[in-house]
Amino acid sequence: MTLARDMGDLSDLAYALNVLGHALLAHGGLEQAEAAYSEALELRQQLGEHNRAMEPLAGLVHTALRRSDLPQAQAY
Repeated sequence: MTLARDMGDLSDLAYALNVLGHALLAHGGLEQAEAAYSEALELRQQLGEHNRAMEPLAGLVHTALRRSDLPQAQAY
């Protein structure tokens, strides 16, 4: 992620953040996963990559569901 940030490659950074979110979610790091997915989603939207925004959005929904926060999951 550092390399992608340093090079200004926001698309690769969004990809890396999404993968990080998956790993964190799998290991119970819900807050950190949410932060990674949120940043990935923001980058995808900023880049106009709306078709690629679905994966971090799904991660946010999954994170909310793992917290049993159905209203937040529905809000996403």
